[in-house]
Amino acid sequence: MKKYLFIVLFVGICFGQDIYPYFSDMAKQLEFEKNKIVISEGGRKQQIISGGGSVFNWLSLINDKEPRYLNAPITTNYRYFSFFDISVNNKTINEIEMLKLMNLNDEVKRIISIYKREVEKYEMYMNDYKQSYQDYKNELSVNNGSIKFQISSAMFYLGLALTVDGFINQSSLSTGIGSVAIIYGLIKGDIFSQKNKPEKPEKPKIKEPTIKQQLSIAQTRAMVEAYNRNLYKLIDANKGPSKSSPPISNEMFKGSGSGFAISEEGLIVTNYHVIENALVVKVQNTQIGKNKLHDAKVVISDPKNDLAILQIEDGSFEGFESIPFSIKTKVSDMGTKVYALGYPLINTMGESIKLTDGLISSQVGFQGDITSYQLSVPIQPGNSGGPLFDQQGNLVGVINAMHRGADNATYAIKSNILANLIELLPNPPGLDNSNRLSNLSLTKQAAIIEDFVVLIKVK
Repeated sequence: MKKYLFIVLFVGICFGQDIYPYFSDMAKQLEFEKNKIVISEGGRKQQIISGGGSVFNWLSLINDKEPRYLNAPITTNYRYFSFFDISVNNKTINEIEMLKLMNLNDEVKRIISIYKREVEKYEMYMNDYKQSYQDYKNELSVNNGSIKFQISSAMFYLGLALTVDGFINQSSLSTGIGSVAIIYGLIKGDIFSQKNKPEKPEKPKIKEPTIKQQLSIAQTRAMVEAYNRNLYKLIDANKGPSKSSPPISNEMFKGSGSGFAISEEGLIVTNYHVIENALVVKVQNTQIGKNKLHDAKVVISDPKNDLAILQIEDGSFEGFESIPFSIKTKVSDMGTKVYALGYPLINTMGESIKLTDGLISSQVGFQGDITSYQLSVPIQPGNSGGPLFDQQGNLVGVINAMHRGADNATYAIKSNILANLIELLPNPPGLDNSNRLSNLSLTKQAAIIEDFVVLIKVK
């Protein structure tokens, strides 16, 4: 046995090869470590205890010495759960992000289309339930407010009062009249009958849709293995990782800000002061699998209202998905809950998107500016040009300033001002009836919107 084991070890050492041998070039090794996909598998054991308590002892019926109850046997079983996490550079990613990183866009579209169909089905059921419940409340209100019901109720309670008075004063006349009035109220008004009451609709037993895992652990492991092998070959050949640009130092740029897409073709909204006097404008989507700088040019600007619209002009730009939000043209109320997305302080906080939330503190901005809101949303330099959304996923403003003399006082340009600028474009995109976020939670809205929020770099 030892002889055969020695032969296997000898063959493995001589002829075996590590799938990912280390690079002699440390820069290549670091690039591979930062871009490779890692699967971390785990599991946990759950103890399930059943039985116990007491059971009736039938022998006690024929033998008084037998105890009436006996202890029931206790059984212990175990259930095992397995799970796995996918990560890139110590950042956990989901299956959709992994597929995007692998450039499997058709599979991503298929999964998202399944999710959208489930959302539409869920919304249809919930809308039907809301309408049925409203009809139920209306019908109940009509029945309870009808003249017949009110007269019958009055007769019932009058009869009840007369009957009680008759018993107290021993008046057969009051008792008789009261009894007749009670019977009339019960029969004519159907006060305690259920036959005229509308049936209360039941809430549909349907769960809120989620994006489900499509691949098994074995399938995911195989795809990650193939991706990492290809990544290793590309880096070894000095071609760098696929779908990613080489890191570019922010020192090359004089400033940065935030922006967001309003069309699939690459129209980007930002602040005018972000791109003012810029010779070069770059747009960067920092999401995993899309981290690439694209050239952009200014197509229209409004210096007075601090707005600009850019157009991505880059042959490698693949376009955005359909825009999931709509632009709210009506002024939002004071106290409306809102949240902002952007790229603040990228030199210290990194190039990952950040979310902050708060309230609309005032319907007017700095020194009574009617084109802006005042907010309690914390922002930092770099948030300028980022979108501001309400809880329904409507775009309500564009972040553009903060008050350095006051805590948590920031300002955003109202979305109706942006809508007016968009209308001046040669082919304005339609963003009035395309909101797909209204019934989603904040976390799900942010997960969808972040793909449309970009980092603006200028020099």
